[in-house]
Amino acid sequence: MEQLISTALQAGVEVLTIVVIITATAVLAKVHSFVDKAKKKDELGIIDILTDRAVEYAEAELTGASGKQKRNFAVSRAVEMLESKGIKITEAEIIAGIENGVNKLKERELDGNSISIDGISHKIR
Repeated sequence: MEQLISTALQAGVEVLTIVVIITATAVLAKVHSFVDKAKKKDELGIIDILTDRAVEYAEAELTGASGKQKRNFAVSRAVEMLESKGIKITEAEIIAGIENGVNKLKERELDGNSISIDGISHKIR
């Protein structure tokens, strides 16, 4: 009888151990997924800010230049800034961010605000 109880107890402990390991693995996978999403969201925010700043910089530095020249300048600046932060991104994604930054800049100008290179806005009269 004691041997039966001992065997049942041992089997119960093994099953419980397996359940704990499976649960811990699932929880760790969820945590890893959450951290990856948070990191990606943070990188997207950094990309958005840096591409906006690259557009503003290009507008300030290349007054009178063509749109294509300004875009190429902004793309090269954004690439430099992102690489310095260790963020890997495709050129297509950078161009999309630059175009988004141009649209934001145009919207601010339509609202009557001009954005200086340091990001401080002031009214034009």
